[in-house]
Amino acid sequence: MLKKIHLMTVLFFLFVAVTAIGQSSSIRQVDSILGAWYGEETPAVGVLILHQGEVQVQKSYGYANMAEKVPADEQTNYDLATLTEQFTVMAALMLQEDQRLEVETPILDIWPNLPEYCKDITIQHLLNHTSGLPVLQTDQLYNDINTFDDLMAFLAEHEKLMTSPGKSAQPNPVNYALLARLVEEKTGESYRDFIEGEIFEPLGMRDSRVYKKGWFSGIPSKSTSYVRMENNQYEALGEFPDNYLEGAIGVFSNLHDIHKWLMAWQTDTLITKSLLNKAMRINFRRGQKNFPGYGWTKGFNGGRKYLYQGGIGPGNSHIFLRVPGEQIDVAILSNQSSLFGLRRRAFELVNLYADREYEAK
Repeated sequence: MLKKIHLMTVLFFLFVAVTAIGQSSSIRQVDSILGAWYGEETPAVGVLILHQGEVQVQKSYGYANMAEKVPADEQTNYDLATLTEQFTVMAALMLQEDQRLEVETPILDIWPNLPEYCKDITIQHLLNHTSGLPVLQTDQLYNDINTFDDLMAFLAEHEKLMTSPGKSAQPNPVNYALLARLVEEKTGESYRDFIEGEIFEPLGMRDSRVYKKGWFSGIPSKSTSYVRMENNQYEALGEFPDNYLEGAIGVFSNLHDIHKWLMAWQTDTLITKSLLNKAMRINFRRGQKNFPGYGWTKGFNGGRKYLYQGGIGPGNSHIFLRVPGEQIDVAILSNQSSLFGLRRRAFELVNLYADREYEAK
């Protein structure tokens, strides 16, 4: 009996040792894959890898604030920039499930002052990025188009749609800015209060925030945003704008909370699995290889479905990538712009845990 117990003890410690060696090897591979983006004096890069919902890697490199030598960690909050759109979509889906929002409603029924060329656009087109509305660039969100009135004026400057509604899918912040306004009109709450109260709080995303308009933001552990200069030096950018168009930008979050957010897209914590599955379907459009909509871009790698979404803003570069068939999720967050090849690196990280190898593209 004692020999049996001794053998079991030896096997247990061997298992622990082998597991630790495997984890150490994986971490070294992650370090190597992300190595071009961090150094001794660089802004931050944070990485989160989930397999079957469990954290395999959660690691940060570089500084959240270079001037004050504040190292980044799992609590460092980043300006998620255009990744904010995912939270806007989830808010709209929650209202749809509560029957407070009908996706076939024409947007002219909601905002009669929109240009006449919007007459065939529905809420469904906004969700699918198939509205054909004039495209608003990211730099305009941070600098020029700061209010809903600004957005209405921007649309009034145009005489027609870029494409007919439903014809093609193109990412456009205008779609989700309109959805954010719709959330406010349907709930009687501010966009910020709804996202923080109905999404962050139920998920336990305690440190995540929607940037508060005005002079006091209240973002805990907020990272400074940087741009890389030609001499490999980094220049700190200004603060997030006090007034901005919600729905497309404005959410700040960190690696710890993003774990909970990624899982919310796979469980029925906020909405039913049936509605989630509908949102995750690929809406094919002739001539396209990738298909944006519902806060994600869907595509195929080696014949297998994957989903990703980038977050781009001044001084910020991010990506979420999910391979459902492998149950692998990757998040890369950074307070520097612009990091090129994010999707390629994310697939390299997927390959560390996948049963098959995916093309890094």
